[in-house]
Amino acid sequence: MPWSQPTHGVCDSALDHYQQSVEEEFKKCIECGACYISCPFDLWGSNDEERQQAIRDANDFIFNRKPITEFLKSEIFSCAECDHCHQTCPAGIHRKHANMLIKLRIQPRHVDRLRAHPARLRGTKQYFFEKLTTRKWSPPEQAWYAALNEKRQSDTLLYHGCYVASTKNDCMKLGEMLAHAGIDHVAFGKFEYCCGQFGLYRGVSDLCETSPKLIEMVEATQPKEIITNCGHCREAVESVLKMMNNTTIRVLHPAEKLLELVQQQKLRMKFLDQSVTIQDSCLFSQKQPDSPVRNLLARAVDLYENKDSLQNALCCGDVSHVAAPEKIHHYNQSRVRTFNEMDADHLAVYCAGCNDIYSAFDELKTRDLIDIVYQSWQEELKETI
Repeated sequence: MPWSQPTHGVCDSALDHYQQSVEEEFKKCIECGACYISCPFDLWGSNDEERQQAIRDANDFIFNRKPITEFLKSEIFSCAECDHCHQTCPAGIHRKHANMLIKLRIQPRHVDRLRAHPARLRGTKQYFFEKLTTRKWSPPEQAWYAALNEKRQSDTLLYHGCYVASTKNDCMKLGEMLAHAGIDHVAFGKFEYCCGQFGLYRGVSDLCETSPKLIEMVEATQPKEIITNCGHCREAVESVLKMMNNTTIRVLHPAEKLLELVQQQKLRMKFLDQSVTIQDSCLFSQKQPDSPVRNLLARAVDLYENKDSLQNALCCGDVSHVAAPEKIHHYNQSRVRTFNEMDADHLAVYCAGCNDIYSAFDELKTRDLIDIVYQSWQEELKETI
């Protein structure tokens, strides 16, 4: 039975494969509603009964191919895919996989509605394309990316995506540390593009439009590992590799790779006289004291944990703030107060979305994890020269 709202057709086979993997995972779903009930942004209705019904509606649409309900259609694009619901699911299911599939299946129905509101386009692929094409690139930046791009093939691929539009310097710092550690790598630099996840979340552009480009990049580079600074890019790359049936390529956050190099003594760090607290990325939250992010930072700075980080890592709301701005604004005001209570020198972030959200608060001193590690490494180099 065909879908009533087909996709653009550019990747129907990939979507079918993705659907099969989602259906396999959701065989364990008992429709208890714990996932939607736990949503930190209070989506999916005003009470537990409505949220349990939303679960049943979602499962009916995906697995029984019933028409989507108006309520589910109105709520689905507010979901940030933060995966907080996974923490409460008694069966350990990732509800975000089902939510993403729903968006992919119904996306064309929402394009005109969302494009009618220019404010909703902030953070989409179009927005970052403008940033990439209008930002000026210094000669060192141009030379670095050109040199990496010429090699084309390498065991390590740096995929910065649109993150590079806002934090080029941090991307270069990561590359410099990898080169010092003897890690041959390739990057596409200013020739890159948004991974498509932000557009998928908002219903403006879907993962299908980006998948062929990501597949082309992987096939051209033939990497053994892909390092990406952004949690959204990580999700997109993992989804594409899943579509390609490729399970051999490692997808790493820079914290994971840098920690490996430190443990192998290929990079050395000096402890700095600084203190930081952390905004945990919902797409890469590690709720253990010895997580790669915490292990790495603890070698460079005093790490202050607050009540909203280690035990309660939650999404910053960068994706959902377009659809639910009042909720997200109120939520982040509370988070900022919590961060400031710690009286730390900096708020450490390690996700492009978190960087965007918290850098906008003047009362916070926000720094990317890569920048902190780079400073620690540079200080150690000075002592060894």
